Amino acid sequence: MLIQSKILTNELLPLIERIRTENLILTGWIEFLKNPYKIVPPKFLKTDIDKPYSNKIYLNTKEYFEQFTHAEEATIEEETVKEQRWIFRKSHYKKNLIEKLPLENFFGWCNDELKEESKEITNEKVFALTGLLFEEDLEVSFSDKNEMIKIKTVTSMSLT
Repeated sequence: MLIQSKILTNELLPLIERIRTENLILTGWIEFLKNPYKIVPPKFLKTDIDKPYSNKIYLNTKEYFEQFTHAEEATIEEETVKEQRWIFRKSHYKKNLIEKLPLENFFGWCNDELKEESKEITNEKVFALTGLLFEEDLEVSFSDKNEMIKIKTVTSMSLT
């Protein structure tokens, strides 16, 4: 054990001394730790008091409220006309579709159903009815003809 201690002491002490003398940062740090009150520490070691708000909070708040002191009069008019909300009754439309099967023109049927029900045809209504094509219990087949069907909606001139 004494032999191992001598070997470690003889090899490690010179290594530690060499690291201490060759590295400027460690040398400076060791000197600072020997006498910390002799040298004024750098800024990053000093503690500062930080506030959760800016020093200019008074001026910022004053500026914020001043922008509203010269505001013009504003009038708010309530809308009296309320649109009735359209509710997609899937079971109703599915039943109507099954009654009309077989259909030659699905999108024509969609157009007719929506015109029967309401005056306005919107994209939302058309897409909701188109969702019936993806029902699992309905078998869908398409013709080889490339026919274009135009459905005029409120939000777009034509939807193909």
